[in-house]
Amino acid sequence: MIQKLQSMMHHVGERSKMSRGRQEDILRMLREFASDIDAGLVRAKERSERARKQAAKNEARKAGSAVPPAPPAPAAVEVGGAVDGGGAHAGAQE
Repeated sequence: MIQKLQSMMHHVGERSKMSRGRQEDILRMLREFASDIDAGLVRAKERSERARKQAAKNEARKAGSAVPPAPPAPAAVEVGGAVDGGGAHAGAQE
């Protein structure tokens, strides 16, 4: 937009000092506006990055304080040379 206004100024020509002053003021305001937008975008990106990191940190903390895993299953007991896991036929002999 700034470039278009500058090219229009050169194309139309500068008729008077007053109009040139107004055009320069408009260009200055446009430049300031563009730099404000750029600065705002950078701040928004930084804020977004901090929020993303904080969310990841909270998720990791939740995962760490979640219900602990179930204790391991009891070990199989060896009976007469065969491994018996304590099933329905644990007491039966063949």
